[in-house]
Amino acid sequence: MTNEAENRFSDENRNSPINISAFIGFVMYIAEKGDERERFKQETGLSLSIPTSPIEQAVGEATGHTRAMLIAFAEWVAKTHWGVEYAPDMDVIFK
Repeated sequence: MTNEAENRFSDENRNSPINISAFIGFVMYIAEKGDERERFKQETGLSLSIPTSPIEQAVGEATGHTRAMLIAFAEWVAKTHWGVEYAPDMDVIFK
């Protein structure tokens, strides 16, 4: 049986601006850790590459690669570090 306080947090606050901001900041923190990017690659088969130039960013955005990769990485962070039950809905973050 789940804890009523957990349900209340999950229902009321998962998509609050504060929780979304905290989660995005945490995802960015994890993305900076080379060992975590390697772990992501090992566990998912995906390689998180952070664009190093405006051209790389434009190509990633045009192909949808950047968005898809960010969503996959954020979902992985929620699952492995944050707790899925506390993470914001990805469709709220990535409108």
